[in-house]
Amino acid sequence: MDIKSFFNKNKFTIFLLLVMIAITIFVFSAGKQTIKDVPQINVTMGVILILVGLAAGLLGGWIGTGGCSVMLPILHFWLGFPAPIAVGTTLFAVIFTAISGGYGHFKQKMWIRE
Repeated sequence: MDIKSFFNKNKFTIFLLLVMIAITIFVFSAGKQTIKDVPQINVTMGVILILVGLAAGLLGGWIGTGGCSVMLPILHFWLGFPAPIAVGTTLFAVIFTAISGGYGHFKQKMWIRE
């Protein structure tokens, strides 16, 4: 598979990834806002959050559950984020997973009942 066909085949996924990166850059560049009871995010916490996201995605893919069912308890109970922040974070992750999955089903014409 050459690089051009790779980008043509995965252009929607690449678009979603770029949207997620753009939103992240926007949030971080909008200025630092402190929310009560939210742990301070430093380099160590950032690495932990990335590992939690990867683990949730891998585990969700392997056992067929939503990765957010793994991510929410870790964010809230282990890392100490307030429940509304943890729920909002997992819902934000679900948006992109649902769009990507829906697009995959649409491309495979799985929405047509015969």
